[in-house]
Amino acid sequence: MKKAISLFLALVMLVSVFAGLGITAYAADTQTLWVDPVNGSDSAAGTQVAPFQTIEKAKAASAALSAGGDVTVWLHGGTYRVSNAITFTSADSGKNGHVITYKAVSGEVPVISGGTPITGWTIYDTQKNIYVADVPAAAVNSRQFYVDGEHQTRAMTEQSPTDWTLFGTKGYMSPAVTTQEANEYLVLDLGKVRSVNYLTAYSSIQADKNGRAAGFPQDFTVETSEDGTAWTVQCEQTGYESPVVATAATFNFAPAQARYIKLNATKLGTASRTNPGRYMLAISELETGLKTGSNTDLSEVVVDYDTNLMTAVEVLGHNENHDWNWLNQTGYGSANLFDNNPDTVVTTGGYYRQQIEVEGVYPWLSTNISQNGQNAEIAAIRIAVDAINQPVDFTIEISQSNDPGNTDWTIVHSETAFDWSQSRSAVFIFSPCEAKKVRLHATKIANGEETPGTESDDGREYALRVAEFAAFAPKSGSSEPAEIDYTTNLLHPGCVEGIFHNNPNKESYNYDEVGTFPLDALVDGNSSAYSFITSKPYQPEWLLGNGGSLSPWVEVRLSDNGSAVQLGAVRVAVRPRVVPNDFEIQTSVDGVTWKTVVNEDNYDWSEEKTAAMFTFQPLQAARLRFVAHNLEKLVEDESYYFQLSELEAYGVAQTISVDTSNDLLKPGCVSPIYQINGGALQDYTNYTYPLNNLVDDDVQTFISSDSLLRPWLAANGGELAPWVDVSVTDDGTAVMVGGVQISIQETYNKPVDFSILASEDGQNWTTCRQLKGYDWGETTSRLFTFAPVSASKLRIQVRDLDGQQEGLPLYFRLTELEAYAPTDFIDIGRVIYVQVSSSETCTPSGIAALHDNSDKTYAAEHAINGMYYDNLEHLGYAVPESFGLKNFKNTADIEINILRWWQHRIFRNSGVSADGTEIYLDTDWLTSLQSTAYSDRITWIENAYEFIDQPGEWYLNRSESKLYYKPDGSMDGKSATLPVTEQLLVFEGTENITFDGVKFEDTSWLTPNEIGYNDAQSGTYAQHNGVWGDVPGAIETHAAKNITITNSELRNLGIGGIRIGNGSSDCAITNSAIHDISSSGIFIGNNTGHNHGYCDPGTDVTGVVVRNNYITRTGLDIFGSSAICALYTSDTVIDHNEVCYTTYTGISLGWGWDWKNAPCSGNNTVSNNYIHDTGKTIHDGGSFYSLGLQEGTKVFGNYLHHHSDGLYDKDGGLYTDEGSTGMELYNNVVGDGVYWWQKIWTTNIKDCYWHDNFYSVNRSWDSGVNIRQENNTYVEGGDFSQYPAAQAIIDNAGLTDPSVKDGVRMGIAEKHNVTLMQYPDGEAYYFEKPAGLLTFTIPSQIGNTQYDKLAHTANILMPESTDRTSLAGNFTMAPGFTCDKASGSRQNFTSPVVYTFTDGTDTIAWTVTVTCDVTADGPLVGTETTLDAAIAARSDWTQEPAEAENGGALFTTVKGFSAYIGDRISNDAILEFDMQSALDGNDWTGYALRMQDPYSTLGTMYHIVFKQDAIELQKWVNGNRTMLIGTIEGYDPVYDDVENKFYTSDVRHSIKTGAIDVPTGVRLFLYIDGNKVFDVIDADDPITNDGFFGMYPMTHDMTLLPFSNIDTSPKPDPGPDPEPNPILPILPSGGQSAWKNPYQDVTDSSSYYEAVRYVTEKGLMNGTSASTFSPDAAMTRAMMVTIFWRMEKEPAALRSNFMDLTADWYRTAVDWAAETGVVNGVGNGKFAPNATLSLEQLITILYRYAENKGYNVSKSASLDSFTDGSAVSTYAKPAMQWAVGMNFLSGNTLTPGAPASRAQIAQVLMLFCKAYIK
Repeated sequence: MKKAISLFLALVMLVSVFAGLGITAYAADTQTLWVDPVNGSDSAAGTQVAPFQTIEKAKAASAALSAGGDVTVWLHGGTYRVSNAITFTSADSGKNGHVITYKAVSGEVPVISGGTPITGWTIYDTQKNIYVADVPAAAVNSRQFYVDGEHQTRAMTEQSPTDWTLFGTKGYMSPAVTTQEANEYLVLDLGKVRSVNYLTAYSSIQADKNGRAAGFPQDFTVETSEDGTAWTVQCEQTGYESPVVATAATFNFAPAQARYIKLNATKLGTASRTNPGRYMLAISELETGLKTGSNTDLSEVVVDYDTNLMTAVEVLGHNENHDWNWLNQTGYGSANLFDNNPDTVVTTGGYYRQQIEVEGVYPWLSTNISQNGQNAEIAAIRIAVDAINQPVDFTIEISQSNDPGNTDWTIVHSETAFDWSQSRSAVFIFSPCEAKKVRLHATKIANGEETPGTESDDGREYALRVAEFAAFAPKSGSSEPAEIDYTTNLLHPGCVEGIFHNNPNKESYNYDEVGTFPLDALVDGNSSAYSFITSKPYQPEWLLGNGGSLSPWVEVRLSDNGSAVQLGAVRVAVRPRVVPNDFEIQTSVDGVTWKTVVNEDNYDWSEEKTAAMFTFQPLQAARLRFVAHNLEKLVEDESYYFQLSELEAYGVAQTISVDTSNDLLKPGCVSPIYQINGGALQDYTNYTYPLNNLVDDDVQTFISSDSLLRPWLAANGGELAPWVDVSVTDDGTAVMVGGVQISIQETYNKPVDFSILASEDGQNWTTCRQLKGYDWGETTSRLFTFAPVSASKLRIQVRDLDGQQEGLPLYFRLTELEAYAPTDFIDIGRVIYVQVSSSETCTPSGIAALHDNSDKTYAAEHAINGMYYDNLEHLGYAVPESFGLKNFKNTADIEINILRWWQHRIFRNSGVSADGTEIYLDTDWLTSLQSTAYSDRITWIENAYEFIDQPGEWYLNRSESKLYYKPDGSMDGKSATLPVTEQLLVFEGTENITFDGVKFEDTSWLTPNEIGYNDAQSGTYAQHNGVWGDVPGAIETHAAKNITITNSELRNLGIGGIRIGNGSSDCAITNSAIHDISSSGIFIGNNTGHNHGYCDPGTDVTGVVVRNNYITRTGLDIFGSSAICALYTSDTVIDHNEVCYTTYTGISLGWGWDWKNAPCSGNNTVSNNYIHDTGKTIHDGGSFYSLGLQEGTKVFGNYLHHHSDGLYDKDGGLYTDEGSTGMELYNNVVGDGVYWWQKIWTTNIKDCYWHDNFYSVNRSWDSGVNIRQENNTYVEGGDFSQYPAAQAIIDNAGLTDPSVKDGVRMGIAEKHNVTLMQYPDGEAYYFEKPAGLLTFTIPSQIGNTQYDKLAHTANILMPESTDRTSLAGNFTMAPGFTCDKASGSRQNFTSPVVYTFTDGTDTIAWTVTVTCDVTADGPLVGTETTLDAAIAARSDWTQEPAEAENGGALFTTVKGFSAYIGDRISNDAILEFDMQSALDGNDWTGYALRMQDPYSTLGTMYHIVFKQDAIELQKWVNGNRTMLIGTIEGYDPVYDDVENKFYTSDVRHSIKTGAIDVPTGVRLFLYIDGNKVFDVIDADDPITNDGFFGMYPMTHDMTLLPFSNIDTSPKPDPGPDPEPNPILPILPSGGQSAWKNPYQDVTDSSSYYEAVRYVTEKGLMNGTSASTFSPDAAMTRAMMVTIFWRMEKEPAALRSNFMDLTADWYRTAVDWAAETGVVNGVGNGKFAPNATLSLEQLITILYRYAENKGYNVSKSASLDSFTDGSAVSTYAKPAMQWAVGMNFLSGNTLTPGAPASRAQIAQVLMLFCKAYIK
């Protein structure tokens, strides 16, 4: 007892101490640890008074404690910054079932942040209020930025770039021919002779009928030629199997010298499947070049194969024994190596495998190539090997030593695992170099010879056996003379490595002790004597020229990355008093082997000549050095120095093809000759010579300047550089120019230093070519080409002239100037020019299509699996120059965003053209199957400084680590954060962890920086390697159990919020706010492999609870993200959450399109959630959405409203998508703002039970199988309060504790608050932009005006008989706009009329087109087209029919469906043919119109079905059926049923049918033997593309026969037409003569006698025949509406949008009733004209009619006195109460839903007329 008292006192004292310290005492009934990010330390004990600082530190300690009980880790408020995710493993779990809870200290908010503060803001652009700050390296890749806790918008375009166009190339396809042996060939012109050793042909993107690539040749050769005349076959293929579509086939051959390469087909491939029985050549792309295994382009190395440099074998052995060989044995002499006989060899002795590969005994063969002991130039080696003992790992090495035992070998080429299987002879090309010896050095040999008893570890011996070893020099003078590009100096600061001489360590000997002579002085552009580099002093005897051994040199790099470039000229500037007289200029590819390109002895430098340009045969080089062998003495100190003032290096000018057939220059385009003299512009033209002489096509005439002296010219120290300008176009617009032809006088005044410049505006000039010391040789005219440039003007400017004696005047004179447009770029490895030989006519456009950068067009039919195929690096967008892309600070970060109706895609760019008119896409991911490119126009562009124009926009320039931001106001007092990590918490195999009361924020997701984002919906995306990925969560679990996040807040996460990953179970997310998330708020499960048919039970996620969470503003950056996305999961409960303001689906459940194979999905519950305002930007979703098998899943108690807008896709409130099976959906309320309340999308949705749901949108889609529908209630007007059960669902749905919403910003994210419009030519969206015009209407128009706000067109449909010559167009405008025409003014609309709107800034021209309707009742207007030709061409069907009697074609059930693919059927075709088939019982046959894929039986088409008792018209779209005519289970028809009266079994019938475009849709009709069967218009998403015709012999064979025009239709009575019955007006009582009762079924004693008499006399109703009224019969809705229309004297009306109005007699009546509000229809766009009229419908129509007339309808009486008064539908109650109040209805019962009899209707009409029409 005393101990207990003592313990109690101690506790009291402890509490007192804590209180004195301001510390709250927490109960000691659990084990506790404490963490404080501000005052804690990880070296502390983790107690309340000595807390840890980090959660990482608490992990291990808490896990150890948990073995004895639950643990609470108390987290003090403050920010816990993490640079990497805090990872919990199984070792960090709560032990023995105990839970570790990381919990916020009461009243404090611990924040786990992945961000870093950004400070140090300074104003960057005062006018635009843009600030800049430096970014730490850890945050430089962030895609998100937060200011004051709010997500900021990455800089983006507010308007879509609607004028950017996608480009690519579509390849070449020859015409389809009937003879397979036709000869077709393609010839590539590489511009000049090059070395090549392969041709790659990409197969077509179109398939043949067997699914292989169409048009790939079966027999062909690959041939090369240097002159285009003499051809050498390099490889031959016979019977080549066609590859799959869009794949590369590479054909290798020994290196050859070629300017031309021919793919010569002698047997063509099968044509595309729309051209059966034909053949063609089809190639998507051709590539060629030289593959060497080197990064250096060696195609420029042209080899002289005529002379073998090898003279003798020097060594054949190895490093220990140079003579380990059989050269002295018979048959193996050294002559074998040079006899050109591949069957004779030289060989070493044998080696064991382990000797070569382990011990390093490497055999080699070396030979001499030296001539008289001098170096020889070498560029290629040919090696031929034997069938055994083949070297596979080897190097080719050279030496410049004559010593047989030397070790000074340099590797010039290497191979690993070389494959000799294709050929035992191979040529290896390398950069030209000089050598005395060459050796083949093997480090691995294959195919050793079996040697029994050997000590080799594999029982074989290996020898180096060589049949041929030949060396070849580069061919000199084989290429055309190269033009040096003096425009760009290859050298720049930082490239100079130092001054060296040949000491062993290559130590730099340059002098720069005080920074006086920096190395960069050599390349600073200053050639003066005071800017130079210098060595330390040399003694004269050290120098090679004085008998010494030293030759100092300066060495420079020609490229930053060490790669080789083309080099053709070097300019050297020396100091006048210290000049190198003997010197060399040398180049090297590898820095080891050097080639001398200039060698001078006693070079003549003078005081006047201190600089010289040295040109040489262009070659590849990575390094350059200037080597001095002798130096002049510096007199001042009697020393010798190596000094240079300047060094410049120049490459080779780009050679391109230009169109020399079209000179762009015309008379009048030449400006005077100008120069700057004394700082002033001076006209220096000699007008004796007219300016037009320059462009008169006469080289005898010329233009001239006045006289000049050489010292005046710029190249000689003067300031004069005269020029002449020419205009390329008459109007000053810029065009592409690629070359100029300059002609000069023959003997003198030759320009030697001159430039060609171009300008778009005449103010800013770009140098295209610069020529220095140019040698015209014997020619007086030269073509100079350059990289194509956009120009309106060209300039020729001269700096020096030659050809006159010293002291005599010079003249700037040109005789002729021509300018040419480019035809293509020269691009090694690509097609340059193509010739085609065709056995039939070939269109030139196909030739050009093989080029990249030439044919920037594409078409949807050239896509395979959605992938547009070319060389994908050239897929991109053409950008208008006005966009100014070339002036952007940094284009590398730009991303392109495309929103399609169901998908958000982010493209990285891979480059921008120099002129900013093209941006290329990074297309790695296009290999994935879900990546369509053909319809992707851009929604917006983001991530460039220039896009910052709105407050809140930012741009992070990664290359300079700077963040630019435009705040609303200043940055004073603002808190800015950039994320540095992607994830915050990761649980790997962890159990029993809870986080309670914690805020998680500030992460990013970096993957889109690397591969873009190719959306597959709900956080799944395609990666570039075809593998599918999942967006991670900031908090993520893998194989974890009992992980809970509760009472917390997740915000500002640039990734998903939480992902409960594969293999996890019993996790919970409760009572939390999850908002402002870049992707989904919660993921449950992963979509492993994106397998739509199967999930691995081992990765199942089970038992997750998501309850009482507020989830809003998700999908901020990844738009296709659901708020809650549960993938493969079971026993998961999603309950009492509120989800709102999302870009896509609210709650998504399930994955996998197959309903059969998802064993780990089911028994889930989605209940009592409040889901509203979802689907703001992405469609194909719903408030609730499911996919895949869901056995036992229940969806109930949810209240849903406002998902999407239905503008471009018809989303659902409750949407079950493919494979959704075994679900029960009940007691849900679907309110307004959805298109379908219920969407059951396809026929593979099975066995679901829908019941007791309430909905206010009376539209549903049900294509499922075995779907039970019970007691689902339509609540017209959405007043759910009248249904207590519905109101109870609404009251119960959503949060049980609304306080989780406290402090969370409400409403849609600003980034999503945009109006999206759909591009008219695809599925992508663009931002709606101001258009000036708001509305445009014309009185009496049919339906709504159709606007194209992108093209600014408005289309209006008028009744068929409208006179369009004078119509009044009424319009409204946006505020501030005016129009050039008055609203209401009459215009002649027989042709389109343009209305121009302006607000003073923008001028927008709208084109209004008016067309007259073509109705289904009017005459058929089209082209009569028989199928006679198709019947005769039986091979042109996908399944060839048999020949039938009477010239027919027999289609059998065995072969099944067959489509005619000889031609597509036009959109105005009236098809005529005869048909015959059996038809009995349940059999059916039919045909198809407008088939989009002739090989798919369930694709997109119209299908006409013949049954014994009925004829059906079906529309199929992507495999989904709509019944237009005819009823089958689960489908209601749009146009009711049609009885089969005319098509009889086994009888020949004449068919007239078709699908013809009309203004309101597609007119579909069928006549059999002249009898009309149906004629209707499909106005709801009709199939508008033309297509193919197909036959469906499903249950019986069908015969198609030539059209014989059988006509059994009734012929009209030749007598006069009877007078129509007059429609009597309603007259006051007594206005008619006495009535004689004509009806035998209405007697005087009938209770309805007076009513029948009244309606007959007034002309309101007629009898059903001359003698019957049929009082007990029902009346249709169309009949009733027609009565009221007659009462109104048959007014005209605007055409309604009801889709099921097929008859003339009621059409206008229904239109009038809809226009006046008398009727609303029955939902789904239907009126149901033939449906029976119920009593409550009758009364409601009457009530609305009275309201429309303005009658007093205020009388009302209760329905309680009727026994069935409660059965009256909600929508009908006011009307029924009015009718009872007016005494139109009486009695004890109403039977409101029963059909109203004709007698009952007559009674009500009589009472109504007497009450209101006196």
